[in-house]
Amino acid sequence: MVKSSICIAALLQLGAGARIARRKRGGALIQGSLPICDDSLVSKACVAFTEGEDDRSVTVRDLADSLVVTEASMVDFLSELGLDEQGVSCKDLCLRTAASLPQERLPPASNLGCRMEGSEKVCDSDLSPEGLAAVARTANPHRFHPANASDDGGERPVARSIEAKWPRVPVKQQHTASVTHVQQEIAHWFGIWLVKEQGHGPSAQAVNCGPTEPTGCTGNGGASNQDEIDELALAYVVETEQKVRSGCTNLLEKWFGESSNDLKETVLGGLQFLADTIQNPFYVNWEDYAGYYGWVYPGETVDGKLVIHFGKTYFDSGMADRVGTITHEAAHHPPLRRRDREHRRRNGPKQYCDVPGCLELARTEPDEAQLNDDNWSFFIDDLVGGGMAAGSPAECSGGGGGGTPPRRRSSPSPPRRRSTTTPGCQTQTESGRECANWNSEAAEQQGYTPSDYPGEYPGGSLGDHSCCRNPDGHTGLWCLTGSLGNDWWEDC
Repeated sequence: MVKSSICIAALLQLGAGARIARRKRGGALIQGSLPICDDSLVSKACVAFTEGEDDRSVTVRDLADSLVVTEASMVDFLSELGLDEQGVSCKDLCLRTAASLPQERLPPASNLGCRMEGSEKVCDSDLSPEGLAAVARTANPHRFHPANASDDGGERPVARSIEAKWPRVPVKQQHTASVTHVQQEIAHWFGIWLVKEQGHGPSAQAVNCGPTEPTGCTGNGGASNQDEIDELALAYVVETEQKVRSGCTNLLEKWFGESSNDLKETVLGGLQFLADTIQNPFYVNWEDYAGYYGWVYPGETVDGKLVIHFGKTYFDSGMADRVGTITHEAAHHPPLRRRDREHRRRNGPKQYCDVPGCLELARTEPDEAQLNDDNWSFFIDDLVGGGMAAGSPAECSGGGGGGTPPRRRSSPSPPRRRSTTTPGCQTQTESGRECANWNSEAAEQQGYTPSDYPGEYPGGSLGDHSCCRNPDGHTGLWCLTGSLGNDWWEDC
Protein backbone atom coordinates (compact mmCIF):
# COMPACT_ATOMS: atom_id res chain seq x y z
CA MET A 1 0.00 0.00 0.00
CA VAL A 2 1.01 3.65 -0.42
CA LYS A 3 3.06 5.05 2.42
CA SER A 4 1.89 8.25 4.03
CA SER A 5 2.61 11.65 2.59
CA ILE A 6 5.10 12.10 5.42
CA CYS A 7 7.45 9.63 3.68
CA ILE A 8 7.26 11.53 0.39
CA ALA A 9 7.84 14.82 2.17
CA ALA A 10 10.91 13.35 3.86
CA LEU A 11 12.26 12.20 0.51
CA LEU A 12 11.71 15.63 -0.99
CA GLN A 13 13.56 17.21 1.91
CA LEU A 14 16.41 14.74 1.43
CA GLY A 15 16.49 15.52 -2.28
CA ALA A 16 16.94 19.21 -1.56
CA GLY A 17 20.07 18.60 0.48
CA ALA A 18 23.70 18.36 -0.47
CA ARG A 19 25.38 15.31 -1.94
CA ILE A 20 25.61 12.46 0.54
CA ALA A 21 28.95 10.92 1.42
CA ARG A 22 29.32 7.17 1.15
CA ARG A 23 31.40 5.11 3.55
CA LYS A 24 34.11 3.02 2.00
CA ARG A 25 35.71 -0.05 3.58
CA GLY A 26 37.91 1.01 6.47
CA GLY A 27 35.93 4.16 7.13
CA ALA A 28 37.34 6.35 4.36
CA LEU A 29 34.90 8.39 2.29
CA ILE A 30 34.42 8.10 -1.44
CA GLN A 31 32.82 10.58 -3.79
CA GLY A 32 29.29 11.70 -2.89
CA SER A 33 26.12 10.35 -4.43
CA LEU A 34 22.97 12.09 -5.61
CA PRO A 35 19.92 12.02 -3.32
CA ILE A 36 17.07 9.64 -4.04
CA CYS A 37 14.85 10.93 -6.87
CA ASP A 38 17.28 13.68 -7.82
CA ASP A 39 15.97 15.53 -10.87
CA SER A 40 18.86 14.42 -13.08
CA LEU A 41 18.29 10.74 -12.28
CA VAL A 42 14.54 11.07 -12.79
CA SER A 43 15.09 12.73 -16.17
CA LYS A 44 17.54 9.99 -17.25
CA ALA A 45 15.07 7.22 -16.37
CA CYS A 46 12.18 9.06 -18.01
CA VAL A 47 14.10 9.46 -21.28
CA ALA A 48 14.85 5.72 -21.23
CA PHE A 49 11.23 4.77 -20.45
CA THR A 50 9.98 6.88 -23.36
CA GLU A 51 12.82 6.00 -25.77
CA GLY A 52 14.03 9.58 -25.86
CA GLU A 53 10.61 11.18 -26.33
CA ASP A 54 10.04 12.79 -22.92
CA ASP A 55 12.02 13.57 -19.78
CA ARG A 56 9.07 14.46 -17.54
CA SER A 57 6.19 11.99 -17.93
CA VAL A 58 5.48 8.42 -19.00
CA THR A 59 2.53 6.30 -20.06
CA VAL A 60 1.50 2.84 -18.92
CA ARG A 61 2.64 1.46 -22.24
CA ASP A 62 6.09 3.07 -21.89
CA LEU A 63 6.59 1.44 -18.51
CA ALA A 64 5.21 -1.94 -19.55
CA ASP A 65 7.43 -2.05 -22.65
CA SER A 66 10.51 -1.06 -20.62
CA LEU A 67 10.06 -3.79 -18.02
CA VAL A 68 8.58 -6.36 -20.45
CA VAL A 69 5.45 -6.82 -18.32
CA THR A 70 1.78 -6.56 -19.24
CA GLU A 71 0.02 -3.22 -19.16
CA ALA A 72 -2.44 -4.73 -16.67
CA SER A 73 0.46 -5.45 -14.28
CA MET A 74 1.63 -1.86 -14.61
CA VAL A 75 -1.89 -0.50 -14.02
CA ASP A 76 -2.09 -2.57 -10.82
CA PHE A 77 1.20 -1.10 -9.62
CA LEU A 78 0.25 2.49 -10.40
CA SER A 79 -3.09 1.99 -8.71
CA GLU A 80 -1.27 0.72 -5.62
CA LEU A 81 0.73 3.96 -5.61
CA GLY A 82 -2.38 6.08 -6.12
CA LEU A 83 -1.21 7.35 -9.52
CA ASP A 84 -3.31 8.04 -12.61
CA GLU A 85 -2.78 5.35 -15.20
CA GLN A 86 -3.49 7.76 -18.07
CA GLY A 87 -0.28 9.72 -17.60
CA VAL A 88 2.36 9.72 -14.89
CA SER A 89 4.86 12.34 -13.81
CA CYS A 90 8.26 10.65 -13.62
CA LYS A 91 9.09 12.63 -10.49
CA ASP A 92 5.89 11.48 -8.78
CA LEU A 93 6.54 7.93 -9.90
CA CYS A 94 10.02 7.95 -8.36
CA LEU A 95 8.94 9.54 -5.09
CA ARG A 96 5.95 7.29 -4.61
CA THR A 97 7.93 4.19 -5.52
CA ALA A 98 10.61 5.11 -2.98
CA ALA A 99 7.96 5.82 -0.35
CA SER A 100 6.36 2.41 -0.95
CA LEU A 101 9.60 0.53 -0.26
CA PRO A 102 10.48 -0.80 3.22
CA GLN A 103 11.98 2.30 4.79
CA GLU A 104 14.45 0.31 6.89
CA ARG A 105 15.93 -1.04 3.64
CA LEU A 106 16.03 2.27 1.80
CA PRO A 107 19.61 3.37 1.00
CA PRO A 108 20.76 6.83 2.11
CA ALA A 109 21.34 7.91 -1.50
CA SER A 110 20.85 6.87 -5.11
CA ASN A 111 23.05 4.43 -7.00
CA LEU A 112 24.46 3.10 -3.76
CA GLY A 113 24.85 -0.56 -2.84
CA CYS A 114 24.44 -1.23 0.87
CA ARG A 115 24.39 -4.30 3.09
CA MET A 116 23.84 -5.04 6.74
CA GLU A 117 26.82 -6.12 8.82
CA GLY A 118 25.30 -6.97 12.16
CA SER A 119 23.32 -3.89 13.12
CA GLU A 120 25.39 -1.57 10.89
CA LYS A 121 24.39 -0.44 7.41
CA VAL A 122 27.52 -0.43 5.26
CA CYS A 123 27.28 1.41 1.92
CA ASP A 124 30.45 1.01 -0.11
CA SER A 125 29.35 -0.18 -3.56
CA ASP A 126 29.25 2.54 -6.19
CA LEU A 127 26.43 1.73 -8.64
CA SER A 128 26.46 5.10 -10.38
CA PRO A 129 27.30 5.15 -14.11
CA GLU A 130 30.77 6.42 -13.19
CA GLY A 131 31.27 3.70 -10.60
CA LEU A 132 30.09 0.95 -12.94
CA ALA A 133 32.33 2.29 -15.70
CA ALA A 134 35.36 2.21 -13.42
CA VAL A 135 34.76 -1.49 -12.78
CA ALA A 136 33.93 -2.35 -16.41
CA ARG A 137 37.16 -0.80 -17.66
CA THR A 138 39.16 -3.36 -15.71
CA ALA A 139 37.63 -6.24 -17.72
CA ASN A 140 40.01 -8.61 -19.49
CA PRO A 141 39.42 -8.22 -23.26
CA HIS A 142 40.51 -11.85 -23.69
CA ARG A 143 38.19 -13.09 -20.96
CA PHE A 144 36.58 -15.84 -22.98
CA HIS A 145 39.69 -17.10 -24.81
CA PRO A 146 40.82 -19.67 -24.03
CA ALA A 147 39.72 -20.13 -20.42
CA ASN A 148 35.98 -19.98 -20.98
CA ALA A 149 34.34 -22.29 -23.48
CA SER A 150 30.77 -23.19 -22.60
CA ASP A 151 29.08 -25.79 -24.80
CA ASP A 152 32.35 -26.48 -26.56
CA GLY A 153 32.58 -30.23 -26.11
CA GLY A 154 35.58 -29.86 -23.79
CA GLU A 155 36.71 -32.07 -20.94
CA ARG A 156 33.85 -31.45 -18.52
CA PRO A 157 32.19 -34.66 -17.32
CA VAL A 158 29.08 -33.98 -19.41
CA ALA A 159 29.62 -32.16 -22.68
CA ARG A 160 27.70 -31.74 -25.88
CA SER A 161 28.42 -29.40 -28.76
CA ILE A 162 25.34 -27.47 -29.83
CA GLU A 163 25.17 -25.24 -32.89
CA ALA A 164 23.53 -21.84 -32.40
CA LYS A 165 20.25 -21.24 -34.14
CA TRP A 166 17.57 -18.59 -34.04
CA PRO A 167 15.12 -19.39 -31.22
CA ARG A 168 11.62 -20.13 -32.43
CA VAL A 169 10.02 -18.29 -29.51
CA PRO A 170 10.44 -14.64 -28.45
CA VAL A 171 13.36 -14.05 -26.14
CA LYS A 172 11.12 -12.36 -23.61
CA GLN A 173 7.39 -11.83 -23.85
CA GLN A 174 5.39 -9.37 -21.78
CA HIS A 175 4.30 -11.31 -18.74
CA THR A 176 2.05 -10.82 -15.74
CA ALA A 177 4.13 -9.51 -12.84
CA SER A 178 3.40 -8.91 -9.18
CA VAL A 179 3.27 -5.43 -7.68
CA THR A 180 6.44 -6.24 -5.71
CA HIS A 181 8.32 -7.27 -8.87
CA VAL A 182 7.33 -4.10 -10.71
CA GLN A 183 8.13 -2.00 -7.63
CA GLN A 184 11.70 -3.27 -7.44
CA GLU A 185 12.28 -2.97 -11.19
CA ILE A 186 11.05 0.64 -11.24
CA ALA A 187 13.24 1.41 -8.22
CA HIS A 188 16.31 0.06 -10.02
CA TRP A 189 15.62 2.25 -13.05
CA PHE A 190 15.61 5.27 -10.73
CA GLY A 191 18.87 4.13 -9.12
CA ILE A 192 17.31 2.90 -5.86
CA TRP A 193 18.89 -0.33 -4.61
CA LEU A 194 17.47 -1.83 -1.43
CA VAL A 195 19.88 -2.60 1.39
CA LYS A 196 20.86 -6.27 1.27
CA GLU A 197 19.70 -7.92 4.46
CA GLN A 198 22.30 -10.65 4.60
CA GLY A 199 24.90 -11.92 2.17
CA HIS A 200 24.53 -15.52 1.14
CA GLY A 201 27.90 -16.35 -0.45
CA PRO A 202 28.84 -20.02 -0.43
CA SER A 203 26.04 -22.12 0.98
CA ALA A 204 26.51 -23.94 4.27
CA GLN A 205 23.80 -26.45 3.37
CA ALA A 206 24.35 -29.83 1.75
CA VAL A 207 26.16 -29.43 -1.58
CA ASN A 208 23.96 -29.71 -4.68
CA CYS A 209 25.94 -30.03 -7.92
CA GLY A 210 22.80 -29.92 -10.07
CA PRO A 211 21.06 -32.71 -11.98
CA THR A 212 23.51 -32.90 -14.89
CA GLU A 213 26.76 -33.36 -12.93
CA PRO A 214 25.52 -34.70 -9.58
CA THR A 215 28.94 -35.08 -7.94
CA GLY A 216 32.35 -33.43 -7.87
CA CYS A 217 31.53 -29.79 -7.14
CA THR A 218 32.93 -27.98 -4.10
CA GLY A 219 29.87 -26.03 -2.96
CA ASN A 220 27.08 -23.65 -3.89
CA GLY A 221 26.43 -19.94 -3.88
CA GLY A 222 29.40 -18.58 -5.80
CA ALA A 223 32.04 -16.31 -4.26
CA SER A 224 32.05 -15.05 -0.68
CA ASN A 225 30.83 -11.65 -1.94
CA GLN A 226 28.41 -13.07 -4.50
CA ASP A 227 25.55 -10.80 -3.41
CA GLU A 228 27.70 -7.78 -4.24
CA ILE A 229 28.73 -9.29 -7.59
CA ASP A 230 25.11 -10.06 -8.49
CA GLU A 231 23.97 -6.55 -7.61
CA LEU A 232 26.76 -5.10 -9.74
CA ALA A 233 25.83 -7.40 -12.64
CA LEU A 234 22.19 -6.36 -12.35
CA ALA A 235 23.20 -2.69 -12.31
CA TYR A 236 25.24 -3.32 -15.49
CA VAL A 237 22.18 -4.75 -17.21
CA VAL A 238 19.84 -1.94 -16.07
CA GLU A 239 22.33 0.68 -17.25
CA THR A 240 22.58 -1.09 -20.62
CA GLU A 241 18.77 -1.33 -20.96
CA GLN A 242 18.44 2.40 -20.33
CA LYS A 243 21.12 3.31 -22.85
CA VAL A 244 19.66 1.07 -25.57
CA ARG A 245 16.16 2.50 -25.07
CA SER A 246 17.51 6.06 -25.02
CA GLY A 247 19.32 5.54 -28.32
CA CYS A 248 22.48 3.56 -29.01
CA THR A 249 22.40 2.50 -32.66
CA ASN A 250 26.15 2.95 -33.11
CA LEU A 251 27.07 0.36 -30.49
CA LEU A 252 24.41 -2.07 -31.72
CA GLU A 253 26.15 -1.78 -35.09
CA LYS A 254 29.56 -2.17 -33.47
CA TRP A 255 28.81 -5.45 -31.67
CA PHE A 256 25.97 -6.98 -33.73
CA GLY A 257 26.49 -5.61 -37.24
CA GLU A 258 23.13 -3.82 -37.50
CA SER A 259 20.77 -1.58 -35.54
CA SER A 260 17.32 -2.50 -36.81
CA ASN A 261 14.20 -2.23 -34.68
CA ASP A 262 13.92 -6.03 -34.71
CA LEU A 263 17.42 -6.39 -33.31
CA LYS A 264 16.82 -3.67 -30.72
CA GLU A 265 13.72 -5.48 -29.45
CA THR A 266 15.63 -8.76 -29.30
CA VAL A 267 18.44 -7.12 -27.33
CA LEU A 268 16.03 -5.44 -24.90
CA GLY A 269 14.13 -8.68 -24.38
CA GLY A 270 17.40 -10.52 -23.86
CA LEU A 271 18.62 -7.96 -21.34
CA GLN A 272 15.40 -8.29 -19.35
CA PHE A 273 15.85 -12.07 -19.36
CA LEU A 274 19.39 -11.61 -18.03
CA ALA A 275 18.12 -9.27 -15.30
CA ASP A 276 15.49 -11.79 -14.20
CA THR A 277 18.05 -14.63 -14.21
CA ILE A 278 20.62 -12.68 -12.19
CA GLN A 279 18.02 -12.02 -9.50
CA ASN A 280 17.17 -15.70 -9.00
CA PRO A 281 20.11 -17.99 -9.91
CA PHE A 282 21.44 -21.27 -8.56
CA TYR A 283 25.23 -21.28 -8.47
CA VAL A 284 27.41 -24.39 -8.37
CA ASN A 285 31.07 -24.00 -7.37
CA TRP A 286 33.86 -26.03 -8.97
CA GLU A 287 36.79 -24.28 -7.31
CA ASP A 288 39.23 -27.06 -8.22
CA TYR A 289 38.19 -27.16 -11.88
CA ALA A 290 40.93 -25.22 -13.68
CA GLY A 291 40.64 -23.64 -17.12
CA TYR A 292 37.05 -22.41 -16.93
CA TYR A 293 35.37 -19.24 -15.76
CA GLY A 294 32.03 -21.02 -15.95
CA TRP A 295 29.61 -23.12 -17.96
CA VAL A 296 25.95 -24.04 -18.15
CA TYR A 297 23.79 -26.85 -19.44
CA PRO A 298 21.05 -24.88 -21.22
CA GLY A 299 17.76 -25.14 -19.38
CA GLU A 300 19.22 -26.87 -16.30
CA THR A 301 17.35 -25.84 -13.15
CA VAL A 302 17.32 -26.52 -9.42
CA ASP A 303 14.15 -25.57 -7.54
CA GLY A 304 13.03 -23.54 -10.55
CA LYS A 305 16.27 -21.52 -10.66
CA LEU A 306 18.56 -21.59 -13.71
CA VAL A 307 21.93 -23.14 -12.88
CA ILE A 308 25.31 -21.49 -13.54
CA HIS A 309 28.50 -23.44 -12.80
CA PHE A 310 31.65 -21.53 -11.77
CA GLY A 311 35.14 -22.92 -12.44
CA LYS A 312 38.44 -22.06 -10.77
CA THR A 313 39.22 -19.17 -13.12
CA TYR A 314 36.07 -17.37 -11.93
CA PHE A 315 37.24 -17.45 -8.31
CA ASP A 316 40.72 -16.27 -9.34
CA SER A 317 39.46 -13.33 -11.42
CA GLY A 318 38.61 -9.71 -10.65
CA MET A 319 35.19 -8.18 -10.17
CA ALA A 320 34.65 -7.10 -13.79
CA ASP A 321 35.39 -10.56 -15.16
CA ARG A 322 33.13 -12.20 -12.59
CA VAL A 323 30.31 -9.91 -13.70
CA GLY A 324 31.12 -10.67 -17.33
CA THR A 325 31.08 -14.40 -16.62
CA ILE A 326 27.57 -14.13 -15.17
CA THR A 327 26.15 -12.21 -18.15
CA HIS A 328 27.95 -14.55 -20.57
CA GLU A 329 26.77 -17.76 -18.92
CA ALA A 330 23.20 -16.60 -18.27
CA ALA A 331 22.89 -15.83 -21.99
CA HIS A 332 23.30 -19.55 -22.77
CA HIS A 333 20.00 -20.44 -21.11
CA PRO A 334 16.74 -20.64 -23.08
CA PRO A 335 14.93 -18.75 -24.37
CA LEU A 336 17.88 -16.41 -25.08
CA ARG A 337 20.08 -19.39 -26.00
CA ARG A 338 23.19 -17.66 -27.25
CA ARG A 339 26.17 -19.91 -28.01
CA ASP A 340 29.97 -19.78 -27.97
CA ARG A 341 30.79 -19.32 -31.65
CA GLU A 342 34.05 -20.48 -33.14
CA HIS A 343 35.54 -17.76 -35.32
CA ARG A 344 38.66 -17.67 -37.46
CA ARG A 345 40.63 -14.45 -37.03
CA ARG A 346 43.77 -13.21 -38.79
CA ASN A 347 44.12 -16.49 -40.71
CA GLY A 348 44.73 -18.29 -37.44
CA PRO A 349 42.94 -21.28 -35.91
CA LYS A 350 39.30 -21.07 -34.98
CA GLN A 351 38.81 -19.66 -31.50
CA TYR A 352 36.22 -18.29 -29.16
CA CYS A 353 35.92 -14.54 -29.42
CA ASP A 354 38.10 -12.13 -27.59
CA VAL A 355 37.24 -8.46 -28.16
CA PRO A 356 38.99 -8.12 -31.57
CA GLY A 357 37.50 -11.40 -32.76
CA CYS A 358 33.98 -10.44 -31.66
CA LEU A 359 34.23 -7.05 -33.36
CA GLU A 360 35.38 -8.71 -36.58
CA LEU A 361 32.53 -11.20 -36.31
CA ALA A 362 30.04 -8.29 -36.14
CA ARG A 363 31.59 -6.72 -39.25
CA THR A 364 31.81 -9.87 -41.33
CA GLU A 365 29.07 -12.20 -40.02
CA PRO A 366 26.37 -10.17 -38.24
CA ASP A 367 24.02 -13.14 -37.85
CA GLU A 368 26.75 -15.08 -36.06
CA ALA A 369 27.59 -12.09 -33.83
CA GLN A 370 23.95 -11.77 -32.78
CA LEU A 371 23.92 -15.44 -31.74
CA ASN A 372 27.23 -15.23 -29.90
CA ASP A 373 27.17 -14.69 -26.15
CA ASP A 374 30.70 -13.24 -26.17
CA ASN A 375 29.35 -10.37 -28.30
CA TRP A 376 26.47 -9.91 -25.85
CA SER A 377 28.72 -9.86 -22.81
CA PHE A 378 31.28 -7.48 -24.33
CA PHE A 379 28.44 -5.28 -25.63
CA ILE A 380 27.22 -4.86 -22.04
CA ASP A 381 30.76 -4.16 -20.81
CA ASP A 382 31.25 -1.58 -23.56
CA LEU A 383 28.01 0.30 -22.92
CA VAL A 384 28.71 0.38 -19.20
CA GLY A 385 32.41 1.11 -19.25
CA GLY A 386 33.32 2.20 -22.75
CA GLY A 387 36.57 1.58 -24.51
CA MET A 388 36.54 -2.23 -24.73
CA ALA A 389 38.46 -1.75 -27.99
CA ALA A 390 41.02 1.01 -28.41
CA GLY A 391 40.12 3.56 -31.06
CA SER A 392 36.50 2.41 -31.40
CA PRO A 393 33.40 4.38 -30.37
CA ALA A 394 32.20 3.74 -26.83
CA GLU A 395 29.61 6.49 -26.29
CA CYS A 396 26.05 5.82 -27.36
CA SER A 397 24.62 7.83 -30.23
CA GLY A 398 21.71 7.44 -32.62
CA GLY A 399 17.99 7.09 -32.05
CA GLY A 400 15.98 4.09 -30.93
CA GLY A 401 16.53 1.57 -33.70
CA GLY A 402 15.91 1.56 -37.41
CA GLY A 403 19.42 2.72 -38.26
CA THR A 404 19.83 -0.08 -40.78
CA PRO A 405 17.35 -2.47 -42.36
CA PRO A 406 17.22 -5.93 -40.80
CA ARG A 407 19.50 -8.43 -42.46
CA ARG A 408 18.12 -11.69 -43.78
CA ARG A 409 18.77 -14.35 -41.19
CA SER A 410 21.02 -17.03 -42.55
CA SER A 411 20.29 -20.74 -42.61
CA PRO A 412 22.04 -22.82 -39.94
CA SER A 413 25.79 -22.85 -40.42
CA PRO A 414 27.25 -25.98 -42.09
CA PRO A 415 28.09 -28.46 -39.35
CA ARG A 416 31.67 -29.32 -38.62
CA ARG A 417 31.28 -32.90 -39.82
CA ARG A 418 29.05 -34.04 -42.64
CA SER A 419 28.24 -37.67 -43.23
CA THR A 420 28.42 -39.03 -46.74
CA THR A 421 25.57 -41.47 -46.28
CA THR A 422 22.06 -41.19 -44.92
CA PRO A 423 21.39 -43.68 -42.11
CA GLY A 424 18.37 -45.86 -41.65
CA CYS A 425 15.72 -45.17 -39.08
CA GLN A 426 16.88 -46.07 -35.60
CA THR A 427 14.23 -44.89 -33.10
CA GLN A 428 15.68 -45.82 -29.71
CA THR A 429 18.36 -44.22 -27.56
CA GLU A 430 21.31 -46.07 -26.07
CA SER A 431 19.34 -46.50 -22.84
CA GLY A 432 16.33 -47.91 -24.69
CA ARG A 433 14.05 -44.85 -24.63
CA GLU A 434 11.76 -44.29 -27.59
CA CYS A 435 12.63 -41.21 -29.62
CA ALA A 436 10.15 -38.34 -29.98
CA ASN A 437 8.94 -37.00 -33.32
CA TRP A 438 10.89 -34.09 -34.77
CA ASN A 439 7.55 -32.27 -35.19
CA SER A 440 6.71 -32.64 -31.48
CA GLU A 441 6.34 -30.00 -28.79
CA ALA A 442 9.69 -31.12 -27.37
CA ALA A 443 11.37 -30.43 -30.70
CA GLU A 444 9.68 -27.03 -30.94
CA GLN A 445 10.82 -26.03 -27.47
CA GLN A 446 14.43 -26.97 -28.11
CA GLY A 447 14.51 -25.41 -31.58
CA TYR A 448 15.08 -28.66 -33.50
CA THR A 449 12.29 -28.79 -36.07
CA PRO A 450 12.33 -29.40 -39.83
CA SER A 451 11.86 -25.68 -40.46
CA ASP A 452 14.97 -24.93 -38.36
CA TYR A 453 17.05 -27.43 -40.33
CA PRO A 454 15.89 -27.61 -43.95
CA GLY A 455 17.65 -30.01 -46.29
CA GLU A 456 20.26 -32.65 -45.57
CA TYR A 457 22.40 -32.54 -42.44
CA PRO A 458 24.76 -35.14 -40.96
CA GLY A 459 22.58 -38.08 -40.12
CA GLY A 460 19.87 -37.13 -42.63
CA SER A 461 16.99 -34.68 -42.71
CA LEU A 462 14.56 -33.83 -39.95
CA GLY A 463 10.88 -34.40 -40.69
CA ASP A 464 7.68 -36.07 -39.54
CA HIS A 465 9.50 -39.04 -38.01
CA SER A 466 11.30 -40.16 -34.85
CA CYS A 467 14.52 -41.38 -36.45
CA CYS A 468 17.88 -40.68 -34.80
CA ARG A 469 19.59 -37.79 -36.57
CA ASN A 470 22.55 -35.45 -36.16
CA PRO A 471 21.46 -31.97 -37.28
CA ASP A 472 24.03 -30.00 -35.29
CA GLY A 473 27.37 -31.71 -35.83
CA HIS A 474 27.33 -33.71 -32.59
CA THR A 475 29.77 -36.61 -32.26
CA GLY A 476 27.11 -39.10 -33.35
CA LEU A 477 23.42 -39.75 -33.92
CA TRP A 478 21.01 -38.63 -31.21
CA CYS A 479 17.32 -37.95 -30.76
CA LEU A 480 14.78 -36.13 -28.62
CA THR A 481 13.36 -38.05 -25.66
CA GLY A 482 10.11 -36.07 -25.45
CA SER A 483 11.06 -34.72 -22.04
CA LEU A 484 10.88 -30.98 -21.46
CA GLY A 485 13.46 -31.24 -18.66
CA ASN A 486 17.23 -31.58 -18.56
CA ASP A 487 17.10 -35.07 -20.16
CA TRP A 488 15.54 -33.79 -23.39
CA TRP A 489 18.09 -35.57 -25.63
CA GLU A 490 20.10 -38.81 -25.61
CA ASP A 491 22.65 -40.46 -27.86
CA CYS A 492 21.41 -43.28 -30.06
